[in-house]
Amino acid sequence: MNIIRPIASLKMTALRRQPGYLEECLRVGKVTGEGQAQLVEFTPEQFQDIRRRFQISNFKSQIPKPGLGDRVHAVAGPIGRALHWPCLKGDGTTDLKPGSPCDKIRTQLNRL
Repeated sequence: MNIIRPIASLKMTALRRQPGYLEECLRVGKVTGEGQAQLVEFTPEQFQDIRRRFQISNFKSQIPKPGLGDRVHAVAGPIGRALHWPCLKGDGTTDLKPGSPCDKIRTQLNRL
């Protein structure tokens, strides 16, 4: 029985694996569907070979780990948006204004 993976899932996995993982999956596997519904079909041997060659443990993750400031901002940002906090850009997001006091504190907390 063949292994079928959504392309979105392979893209997320590619962030944790060595460079070239996604390209190899698309080259080896059979791509079906269109847009977000694209699927890639592998034989079990092909899938195991790709997983073996692009092991997670051999490559440092490309996903940056959030610092303390980013974690605090993830909680406080939506609250600040609801309160119309002046440190936010004011465009409906939780993005901070560059150079604002809140952004400086977030940066300092990330350095801890």
